[in-house]
Amino acid sequence: MNHDNSDNSLLIERLRPLCALEDLWVWEIDTYGVLTFVGEQSEKFLGYCPDELVGKSVFDLMPKLERTRVQKIYHQAIEHRSDILNELNVKLHKQGHYLYLSSRAYPFFDRHGELVGYRGVDQNISKAIALEHKLNQEEIIRKQHEEELLLARSELMDRNHKEAFRCNLQFFSTMSKEIQKPMQEQQF
Repeated sequence: MNHDNSDNSLLIERLRPLCALEDLWVWEIDTYGVLTFVGEQSEKFLGYCPDELVGKSVFDLMPKLERTRVQKIYHQAIEHRSDILNELNVKLHKQGHYLYLSSRAYPFFDRHGELVGYRGVDQNISKAIALEHKLNQEEIIRKQHEEELLLARSELMDRNHKEAFRCNLQFFSTMSKEIQKPMQEQQF
């Protein structure tokens, strides 16, 4: 890849305010997915300082299945020279835990119109994903409790119906005997 260093330095200076935003990680990759620029927030996001990441494949920061999925999306974007908008992806933090990131990336081209790579930003949405997961779990638990209550109510109603049937049967049996008693006495 042929980058003019003065153009790159100018770009880095222009992007510096964006790179310092707390909740955004700014990056640039070539058409192979190799990181060519990494913003300062990489350490906060992934636990790696920028120098540790430049020259490495962004896909190496992902679990294997995620890597395969995202590589397909990236290759399609390259093929169509399209933007990558709000793509949820999982990356592995240096300390071993997973991060859920939302990525936006835009293609950039050299002076001859050839695709050079993508410039993008990631936003950490791990807390939102965890909250969504927790809400989903709570909804599942709520539904289970509703089902358990309905089942308990059904069982209670079933027992009550059985008890009522038994009482009615006993009542009618007793009544039948009481009615038959005077009739038997009259026959003798």
